[in-house]
Amino acid sequence: MKDHSGSHEATVLPPIPPEDTENNENNGIQKNSPLLKNGPEIDSAERQHTKENGNLSDGKYDSVRYCPGAPEKNEELLKMMDKSEDEAGSEKIIANSNNQLESKTPSVVAEEDMAPDGGWGWIVVAAASFVLMSVDTIGQCFGIIFSGFLLDRGASSLTTAWMINMFTFFFCVTGLPLASLIQEFGWRRIALVASLMLFTATVSSAFANAIWVLYFTFSLLAGISCGMLLNISYIIVPYYFNRRRGLASGIIMALDSSGQIVAPPLVKWLQDEFAYKGATLILGGIVLNCFVAAAVFHPVEWHSKLGPRRERRATQNARSEYGKSRLAGLHSNATQFLASMLANLRVLRYVKAIVIALGATLFLCGYQNFMAFMPFVVQDAGYTLGDAAQCVSVSAVFNMITRLTVAWLSDSSWFSYRVSLMFSSAVLTVTLIVFSLLRDIKWMIALMCIYGIGVGSYMCLFSLVMVHYFGLDKLVSMMGATMLVTSVSNITIGPMAGLVRDLTGSYSACIWVLAGLSFCSFLLWFFMPLAVRFDDSKKKKKRKKYANDA
Repeated sequence: MKDHSGSHEATVLPPIPPEDTENNENNGIQKNSPLLKNGPEIDSAERQHTKENGNLSDGKYDSVRYCPGAPEKNEELLKMMDKSEDEAGSEKIIANSNNQLESKTPSVVAEEDMAPDGGWGWIVVAAASFVLMSVDTIGQCFGIIFSGFLLDRGASSLTTAWMINMFTFFFCVTGLPLASLIQEFGWRRIALVASLMLFTATVSSAFANAIWVLYFTFSLLAGISCGMLLNISYIIVPYYFNRRRGLASGIIMALDSSGQIVAPPLVKWLQDEFAYKGATLILGGIVLNCFVAAAVFHPVEWHSKLGPRRERRATQNARSEYGKSRLAGLHSNATQFLASMLANLRVLRYVKAIVIALGATLFLCGYQNFMAFMPFVVQDAGYTLGDAAQCVSVSAVFNMITRLTVAWLSDSSWFSYRVSLMFSSAVLTVTLIVFSLLRDIKWMIALMCIYGIGVGSYMCLFSLVMVHYFGLDKLVSMMGATMLVTSVSNITIGPMAGLVRDLTGSYSACIWVLAGLSFCSFLLWFFMPLAVRFDDSKKKKKRKKYANDA
């Protein structure tokens, strides 16, 4: 808005349209709010009136007014207003259930100020890395662990597809309630319970005497426990670091990928030496060490660089009392949890959010189902399970190298997230089609190198692209919405590949279906600029309409 008079007097800011604010009559910014009036200051009497009537959130926008000659101030105000708008919906729903709890909430120092930035944090990094390697051993090596068991019992491809997609479904669903569970019980308790669940799931699978048992032991128990452990391991590390957060994340990423390199040949060797039952029992013993690793997931304040340990313990006791008071109101907590989930899903009103969620969902469906079917394809071509394990390990090597490289390049000003994700989807599409046509194991292994590049470049940007388009404020909402869409797709779209294999009797046709999913992901990212323009134009039209109404 240009000021032709040359003055920098404050002018009326167009009201925010309903699309961008829900329940904005209570979110602190109203059409006739004193915040939007002309003048350098809000009269003190008027301010008191607005506080008493809830029209102004205790003057939190007082320091920033809309001025034609100060675009940087305007931008700051809009960001503050947008943040308030996105939080208003969930805050209003759960306000009543929180009224009795707010007075009991302890005042806690900012997490970044408490971060030890080293020390015990490095022990947490090592423990989280081991947990991630164990989770990948169970999840990524599904075909190597269970292919012999399933083939011996004549399992259909549809059965196999349902098993791996149910695992992924429960894996993704855990992302929705995890934040509330951590708030109630702390990440160490949740990680300890999840470790025991994973141990139970793995050992129980060793004694399975029917295919349906694996739906309970692997798909349900292992899916839930792996989802919790993976999310907690990625969540806890940033809280322990500030300046060295990037280094710590890079170490975890590298060690996580190294687990995918070591696990396949290890599982194959165990099965050669001890058969299915013995190998699976040993794997159960290995993953039980996650319980030891989870024990070092201390609250950050135990190792904070602020104040003596006694003060940190007092803070922890205060939080414990707060947690007990919240547990006393179980009904209100359930209401708050549901409200939080609904608030997270509001982000899907943006077309670009739908593109991100569906693009990731289709890519993950193609990638994860291929990894599950690949050992069957290799054995169907006349090669051994050891050859299939080698394919997985080789892809993991290039996956790790690509993740580290893309993570480094993503900080460059010229880097394009959209182009990189389109490249990843294209690489996955081409490699899957070509793999279905190969019969020589040497060429299969070589192609898995390129496959690892495509998967690594996409997974590295999985969460970063959400920050790129929506910022940190909407990262949690965007992640939760994406995981919900992914979980639903795993029980709707995922089993299609197995059904096609059973109907046609061809693994090639099965892989073509998966390649089609990744190609759809490519198309979605191709049209992302149109989605961004549509969202921007829609917002501008709404603001213009309400500006005219004002």
